[in-house]
Amino acid sequence: MFRNRQNQRRQRDTYGVMLLAFQLMNSGPIPPVTLVTILAQIAIYLDFIPFLGPDRTMEMCLRPDIILRRGEYYRLLAPVFMHADDMHLYYNMISMLWKGRRMEKMMGGARFLAMLLVFVLLTPIATVAVSVGIDQLFNTEYSYQCGVGFSGVLFALKVVLNNLRPHDHEALFGWIPIPTRYASWIELVVIQMLTPNASFVGHLGGIICGLAYTSGLLTVLVEPLYQIIDSGFGGVFEEAEEPTRGRAQGNDWSSWFRGFTNRWGQSQDQGRTTGRRQDWSHYTGGMSEDEQMRRAQEESLRQRRPYGWN
Repeated sequence: MFRNRQNQRRQRDTYGVMLLAFQLMNSGPIPPVTLVTILAQIAIYLDFIPFLGPDRTMEMCLRPDIILRRGEYYRLLAPVFMHADDMHLYYNMISMLWKGRRMEKMMGGARFLAMLLVFVLLTPIATVAVSVGIDQLFNTEYSYQCGVGFSGVLFALKVVLNNLRPHDHEALFGWIPIPTRYASWIELVVIQMLTPNASFVGHLGGIICGLAYTSGLLTVLVEPLYQIIDSGFGGVFEEAEEPTRGRAQGNDWSSWFRGFTNRWGQSQDQGRTTGRRQDWSHYTGGMSEDEQMRRAQEESLRQRRPYGWN
């Protein structure tokens, strides 16, 4: 009976990993930085990297009071890639898959990696600073909480992604429309209400890093790191999408970001009502809707492929 309980626990602890593997194998092409980031955290959770294994979560979690009192600075970095359980890993990595795929294609692999590394380094530092500040102001005990997970970095990525489309809306819980410019703040509050054990200060630290990034305050860190990655490994990564290649407004990140945001807004405005009918014939080849549907069905049957990461 004891052995059966052990087997059941082991299956339950890896259920989220199996769900995640299924999603990865059926999600189509995944850009390299996003894919490696996800696979590395799966390997850590499955104990392929023993000194970061799940059994050491409490020993290495991000706890501000221990970091400041004992100088255990490894707690700033290691917990970012560790997760409390399999479903914690699953939801974080699905979020990383969704955000990373879009942002890596828009920004290019080298710049996306530079941004990601900066967030990995600064989000825990911001979390410690926020914890100490809130404790001093409101007499709370955030500095004594233990935190692990990638969600702080994910909140930072969300701020950057949402800033590219500030006038759009997204669906909270799948049906409540909220403006993307406020989405991170609303999710911060809602997640804390629904999941009290979630790290409020970790998520808030991520939002602060995302805002610092979009305002250009992190240019001094991002640009040199991007130049090093691009010059040394640029051929390994995907190039940015066409709107991000023009750098006429300057070499720094804030100029690039403003340029891309303007281009994004212009592309979203195209095709909206302008008082005249848009000509879509160059997209459809002059085919009617019925002909397009029939052609799509034929192509789907003829080019059906097995699943894979590709």
